[in-house]
Amino acid sequence: MKKVNDLVFLLLMMLLTAVFTSTYVSALNLKEVQCNNDGSMEFTVIGTDPDESYTKDMIVRIEDLIVNGTWTGKSVKDSYSEKQRYATFSMPENALPEKKAYKINLYYLEDDQSKTKEFEADCPGLVFSCSLLYIDVDRCYTDKGHFTAEITAKGLRQSNLVNGFNVDPGKALDFMISTKNPYKAKTNIIDKRGPLPSEFHISESGPDKYLLTFDLDQNNYVKDIALGLSEDRSFPLYLADKCRTSKYSHIKLSDYETCSLHESEEPVIVTPEGYDVRNNINQDNNQDADRNINENNTDNAITGQVIKNSYNAGNTLIFAAIIIVVLLVIILVMYSRIKKNRKPF
Repeated sequence: MKKVNDLVFLLLMMLLTAVFTSTYVSALNLKEVQCNNDGSMEFTVIGTDPDESYTKDMIVRIEDLIVNGTWTGKSVKDSYSEKQRYATFSMPENALPEKKAYKINLYYLEDDQSKTKEFEADCPGLVFSCSLLYIDVDRCYTDKGHFTAEITAKGLRQSNLVNGFNVDPGKALDFMISTKNPYKAKTNIIDKRGPLPSEFHISESGPDKYLLTFDLDQNNYVKDIALGLSEDRSFPLYLADKCRTSKYSHIKLSDYETCSLHESEEPVIVTPEGYDVRNNINQDNNQDADRNINENNTDNAITGQVIKNSYNAGNTLIFAAIIIVVLLVIILVMYSRIKKNRKPF
């Protein structure tokens, strides 16, 4: 009989446990997760409890790393309002660049107890991200007709995928140069301003660093250079079209630099009238020397005038002092005579 009672008790406990488990509802559930080919990721949770679960208390761990992101709401709860019922966690571009299923753990509080939601984000891998792009001309110069530009171009080879954004700088960058004398561009147009010559070379000098070189006539040089990300519509360059929208206005996709005549020289300075300072250095030096002489003469004239004025002022003071002394002597003499001629009463 005792064995029968024990068996009945065990069955009742199992039944109660099953009922409790089936009726238990978590405070929140995962609604959806999306991983994008720019390396960004977002997932949405839905509140299933009348009590609020605050997103500030939630922690997101991907693999073995606790990550930061942005929540769309302060809390979630069971509500007719979608704004109160849903909250989305977002991570920026290039956050999850690998093609793999990332294991994600979401830690949150429920009835002051720590709970965990485990799920996966199946990511396609990074194809292209605007946030990785950056273009800059570090410096440029011409030495005896040989031109060199040191360039920083980040994000040209950013993907490990076959269909990803991986381009050569010669195809990804557009250049415009301005020269002292006309030159023949690769478009066969001879002018002082235009694209690169037909023969140029771009070599890699370091991570995201490149050297642009080409030759001009020995008496010619590059005054300035402008470059930007190509607007070619071929694959994969067209992927960068979205980077030109206002969303990515902070991304530097172009640059302009004034160039120097030699590697160690300062850049060429050209006035709005086209006056080239570098071709008139001696003339400017002579003008500066004449200007200094004139300024010195002017300074000397001013100094002489100041000395002359000071001298005149000194003479005036001495003359006034002499007059005062003479007047005092006359007054004393007259007073002495008056005193002698005065009769006693």
